[in-house]
Amino acid sequence: MNTCTLLSLYLIVSVNGQYQISDITGVGRQFDGIGGLSGGGATSKLLVSYPEPQRSHILDLLFKPQYGAALQILKVEIGGDAQTTDGSESSHMHTENEENYNRGYEWWLMKEAKMRNPNIALWGLPWAFPGWVGDYGPSPYKNTTKAANYIVNWVKGARDVHNLTIDFIGIWNERTWDNSYILELRSVLNQNQLQSVKIVAPDSIEFYPLDYTGFTQNASVFNALHAIGVHYPGTQLPENTRMSSLPLWSSEDYSTFNDDVGAGCWARILNQNYVNGNMTSTIAWNLITSYYSGLPYPRNGLMDAMQPWTGSYVVQDPIWVTAHTTHFANVGWHYLKHGSGSGLLRGGGSYVSLTDGQNLTIIIETMSHDHSICVRPKLPAYIVIAQNITFTVLGSFYGIPKLYVYKTQFRYDNQSSQVFEKQDDYTIIDHTINLQVEPDCVYTLSTVYSPDRVQENSIPAPQPFPLPYSENFDIYEMDSEPKYLAQQNGAWEIVNTSTESFARQKTISRPIEWCPAPLPGASAVIGDSSWQALPINVSIKVRSPAINGARKLFVALKMSGLGCQAHFTSGIFLWLMPNTTTYSISYDLYSLTTAKSGQLSAPISFDTWHSISLSTMGNTMSAQINGDYISAPFTGSTTGGFVGIGSFDYGYSDWDDLMIHDVPEIVSSIPTTKPTTLPTTTQSTTLPPTQSTTSPPTQPTTSPTSTVTQSTGSPGASCPTAGRPKLSTTFAILALILIAKLW
Repeated sequence: MNTCTLLSLYLIVSVNGQYQISDITGVGRQFDGIGGLSGGGATSKLLVSYPEPQRSHILDLLFKPQYGAALQILKVEIGGDAQTTDGSESSHMHTENEENYNRGYEWWLMKEAKMRNPNIALWGLPWAFPGWVGDYGPSPYKNTTKAANYIVNWVKGARDVHNLTIDFIGIWNERTWDNSYILELRSVLNQNQLQSVKIVAPDSIEFYPLDYTGFTQNASVFNALHAIGVHYPGTQLPENTRMSSLPLWSSEDYSTFNDDVGAGCWARILNQNYVNGNMTSTIAWNLITSYYSGLPYPRNGLMDAMQPWTGSYVVQDPIWVTAHTTHFANVGWHYLKHGSGSGLLRGGGSYVSLTDGQNLTIIIETMSHDHSICVRPKLPAYIVIAQNITFTVLGSFYGIPKLYVYKTQFRYDNQSSQVFEKQDDYTIIDHTINLQVEPDCVYTLSTVYSPDRVQENSIPAPQPFPLPYSENFDIYEMDSEPKYLAQQNGAWEIVNTSTESFARQKTISRPIEWCPAPLPGASAVIGDSSWQALPINVSIKVRSPAINGARKLFVALKMSGLGCQAHFTSGIFLWLMPNTTTYSISYDLYSLTTAKSGQLSAPISFDTWHSISLSTMGNTMSAQINGDYISAPFTGSTTGGFVGIGSFDYGYSDWDDLMIHDVPEIVSSIPTTKPTTLPTTTQSTTLPPTQSTTSPPTQPTTSPTSTVTQSTGSPGASCPTAGRPKLSTTFAILALILIAKLW
C-alpha cells in the first residue's frame, strides 16, 4: 500500500472505504462557481473607506485568482433606499424621473473585482425598492413593466457608466415571486439587447416540494430562467427540484459566525450542496464583515474589515476553506457523477471531484457535526470518525502520475488550526490513491498547482473609533456617501453647492420595504456600539414639508437595537419638530417613553441651520438647541450604543458639522457659514398623494411640558437671519455644569 504522507494515523476508531474516480460513464453537472454577497444589506459599507495598501490587500484576498478566496461570483444588492439587515443601500432612482449610477459602493466593488479577475461573474438582486416602483404600495409587482424597467436601468447603468457586464439578475430577495414579472423582466431585457443577462429565481429561503411544480408549470417561465436559486437549503432539495434540468444554485448560504465552527459549516456545505442537492454554485452571505460591530449578524463574512480608521482587518478561515475549491477548479469545469467521483464517505464527510477534461481535482471534507453547525437550518445528528480511503482512478485520469495536496485541520482544543497548507505531493501507483483521513479536516488533491497560503505580516493593530471626531462633509464628491455614517434606513448622500457641502437624507417616500415590519423613518449611525454616552454636536437644516422636508428630526446617543427590529431601538433621542417651538427627549425610536418635552424660545424654522447638541453628565442629560439649554434627569438604559441622526418619517433633511467628543463637554461648531436660503441646485419633487407619516403603535407617555429659557449670553440668542449660530466653548461648558448642579 502506498501510504499518504499528508496525514498522521488516527486509528482509535476507523473504517475503510473504496471509491471510484472515473468519467467512463460521462461527467455530472457543470460547476458554476463559488461567490460572495455584498449587500442585504450594507455589509461592505466600511470597506471603501479603508486606506491603502490595506484596502488593496483585502480586495486581493477576496478576488485575486489563486491568492485568497479567489471568488468566482460577486453578487451585489441593487439598492432600494430601505433597511435590509445591517443598513440600507441607495437606489439608482430615488424617484421615477431621475437616475444616478454613481451612488453607493457596489459599482466600485464590482470594478475592483473585475480588475483582479476579469472572469468573475456579476449578479444583481434587489431587496427593497423605492416606493414609486410599486405605485406606493407594498409590492413591486403591481406594475410589472415599471419594475422590470427599473431593474433593467440598473443593468444598463452598469454597462454604460461603469463598463460592467452583468451576468445574472434576480427578482426580489426572499419574497414571493410572480411569474408575470419574470416574463416581463425577460422581455424588457431582450428589448434592450440584453439577452446575455440571465435570470436566477426565486431566491427563496424556503422551497417546498410543491413549489417547484408551481414555479415552472408555465413553459414560458421555465424557458425564461437560467437557474433556480434557493437560500439556506441545508444541502438538501426536494426530489422534483433536484432532478430539474435547470442549474440548481444555493444562491445565499452560510450566514454564520466566522470562527472555526463557521469555517467548518462553510467547508461542509460547499461539498454537500452538490453531493446531497445537485447544487453547482454556492454564494456566501456575506462577502465581508465590513459594517459596525453591534449591528445584526456580527462577523458573518468570509473575513472581517471593520476598522477603516486604522486599516486593521482579520483574514478568517472561511477564506482558506473557499480556496480549497476555487484555486483548483474554474467555472465551466464539471463535477464527476455521484458514485464516480462524488458522494458521501462511509465514516462521515463527503468528497467531490471536478474536471475540465484533462485536469482532476478531488476535495474531501470530514467536518464533524458540532464543528460545522450553520446558523440555519437545523443540522441533523451524524458521526464522523477516522477512516482509510481508497480511490481507484479510471477513465481519462488513469495515467495521472501525481497530485498536489493541500490540507486544513481545524482544532477546537485551544490549539492553532492548520489552514490551507501545502503537503508533500502524492504519487499515484497502480492508479490507486490511499489516504488516512481524520475528522474536522479539508483536503484538496489536484493536478493544478497553487501557491501556499498567503501570509499577512503587516496588518495594523485594531483601535477604537477615533475620538474626538469631526466631519464637515467638505471633501466628498456629489452624491457620494459619508465614509463612517452608516445609513440604516433611507439614503444619505452628499450635496455640493457653490457655497456649502452637507449630507442630505434623500428618500422622500416610504420604500417597498424588505424588513417584515415597517420602519418609522430614515436614520443613520456612526461610532461604536459600546459607547455609554458621549456629547454630540451636529448642525441640521430643516426642509419645509411643502417641498418634501422631514416632519420630525432626531439626534441620538446610545442608539442600539438596530436592523429590521426598529421597535427595539433604544437610546436617548432629542426630537425637533420643524416650523414649531416643540422639542422632546425620549428613550426609544417610537417615543413610547418620553423623558421630557417643552417649548423653545424660537421655532425651528425651515431652510435655516440650527445648532444642536446632546450629552449626558452623570445622572443628567443636557441638550442645547441654538441658544436654548435643556436639562433633565437621566433614567434610561445604561447600555452603550451609537450616535444617531434621522427622522420619524421620510423627507429631505440636511446635516452638517458633526462633532463627537469623549469628554463631557459641548464645543463650538466647525467654523463655517451656512446660508439661510435654499441652495439653487435643489430640485423639489411633489410627494405622492399616498405618502403619510408613520404613527407609533401606541400613544407615548409624556411628562408635563415646560418652557426653557433663552440664554442672552449665547451668540445665537436671537433667531438667526444669516449664517449659523455658533456656540461658545467656554460658555457652553460652564452653563451645562451649572445646570447639572442646580438640578
